[in-house]
Amino acid sequence: MYSDKEFMIFSYHAVCDDWYASGTGDNRVVTTLPESLQTSENTKMYKDAGFNVLFINYVFGHNGTVEDFETSKLKQVMDMANDEGMKCLVFIDELHALAGTTESLINEEKADGSTFFATEADLNAYVANALRDVKQHPAFYGVSVKDEPSYKMFKAQGEVYRAIKAVCPDAYVNMNLLPYSPEHIENGSMLYSEDEQTLVATYGEEEGSKMAYKKYLQLFYDEVGAPIIQYDDYPIHERGSFDVEEAESYLLEYHLINAQIVAEFCKENGLQFSKVFQTCGGGTSSKLWRKCTEADMYWQMNIGMAMGIKGYSYWTYYPVVNEGDEHYDPTASMVNRNGEPNELYYIMQQIHGEMQALAPVLKNFEYRDMKLYTQGTIPGDSNFVGHVETDGTISGVSSVTLGNDGVALVTELFDETFNQKGYWFVNVTDPTQNASQVVTVNFEGVSEILVYKNGVSSKVALTDGVATFELGCGEGVFVLPY
Repeated sequence: MYSDKEFMIFSYHAVCDDWYASGTGDNRVVTTLPESLQTSENTKMYKDAGFNVLFINYVFGHNGTVEDFETSKLKQVMDMANDEGMKCLVFIDELHALAGTTESLINEEKADGSTFFATEADLNAYVANALRDVKQHPAFYGVSVKDEPSYKMFKAQGEVYRAIKAVCPDAYVNMNLLPYSPEHIENGSMLYSEDEQTLVATYGEEEGSKMAYKKYLQLFYDEVGAPIIQYDDYPIHERGSFDVEEAESYLLEYHLINAQIVAEFCKENGLQFSKVFQTCGGGTSSKLWRKCTEADMYWQMNIGMAMGIKGYSYWTYYPVVNEGDEHYDPTASMVNRNGEPNELYYIMQQIHGEMQALAPVLKNFEYRDMKLYTQGTIPGDSNFVGHVETDGTISGVSSVTLGNDGVALVTELFDETFNQKGYWFVNVTDPTQNASQVVTVNFEGVSEILVYKNGVSSKVALTDGVATFELGCGEGVFVLPY
C-alpha cells in the first residue's frame, strides 16, 4: 500500500487486455491475443517490480455516466489491484475529454449538460455523477486527465480539477505537462503561451524559449492551482533507420535544463516535482528512443532524485498498446507483448527497491540549487550540458574536483524539519561511455558524513572535511554532513 514514506511509483501502459494495435485510419491493424493479459498473476508481477499505484488507462476506460461499474472490466482490474494492496489511477472518458477543451466549460449560452455547463455547481454535479461508483472502490486513488495540454486547455483543466477535488477532496489528479522543447516554438505550435514567438524574437532562441516555457508553467499554476508539476521527457536517444541495425546514440539536448527549470519553479512556489521517465525504445519514421540499459536507468533515476523529484512514473510497462504511427520495440519495455518480463523488468525491480530504501529520508528534503562540474573533454554526447544555467551555489562545500574527464551534477537539498542539508553527487557523463569518475569534495566544518548509495547507508569519517566518491556513469550518492 502506497504510504507517505514511499515514493509514488507507477507506469503508463501498465495494463493490457486481449489486443494491441498499430497504424491509423485505413492502415490500422488490430492483433487479437488468445486471452486477456490482465490477470491476477500479471497484476502481482507488476506489483513485484516495485510499483505501488496501477494506472488503468483507456484500455479499461470507463464512461461513468452511462456504464454499469459493478459489471465493468475496470472494476475487475481494480479488484485485482486491491488484492495486491495497490491503489489505482483510473481513466474516466468524460473527465479526460472535458480537460482537453480550449475554452471555459462554464458557459450559460452553450450549456448542454455534458460539454458546457451553466454554473460551476452544474459541472460539479456532472463530475460527481461520473465518479459516483468508482470513487467508492477501496483501491481508488485518483484519475488521469488530458495529457500534455497546451496553455489553451488550462482554463478547462482547472475547472475539471476543482470539480474533481470538490467531489473527492483526497483524489490524486494526474496532469502531465509538456516538456521543454524550443522546437515547439520554431514549428509555430503555440503550445506554451500566446506570445512565445514574440519572446524568442525579442530575447533570442535560448532565453526566449526558456521564458516561454516558464510562462507555460506559471499559466498552469495560475489557472489550475494544483500542488504538483509533472512532465514527461525521454532522453535516451538514437539516430538511424529501422532498416539498419547500427544507430548513433545521443542524449536529449534539453533534458537537464528542463529538470532545472521545473525544480526552480517548484522551489519558488512550494510545489512537488514529479516526472515521467523513459522505459521504451522505438520511434516514428526512424529510430528515436534507444532501448535503455541499466546505466541509462541509473542515469535517469539518480538525476531525478538529485533534482528533488518525489513522484516517479514511466513510459512504458507494456509496449504501447495502441501504437498509432509510432513504433515500439517490444523488447525494450519492462514486459513484452505477451506480458513476459524483459531484462528491464529486473533492472527496475532492483532500482525501485534501492529508491524506496532511501525514500523515508529523501522525501523530507527539498531541492535548493544545482551546479555542474566538468573536467577536460567530456566523453560521448555533451550537448545536454550546454543549456544549463550555471550560476548556482552549493553552500557548505568549498570545492568539488573531478579526477577524470567528464561531468558531474551536484545538488543541494534541505530538510527544514531537522535543519539538515543534503547533497547529491551524480556522474552524469553519457552512460554509453565507460567513463568512471572520482569526485573529491571539501565540506566546510564537517568531520563525518552519512553516505547513501544504491539504497545502502554508511558513515564515513573525514580528514579536513575531504570526501572522495568513485562513481560509474549514471551512479550517484546522497550525502548528509554532520
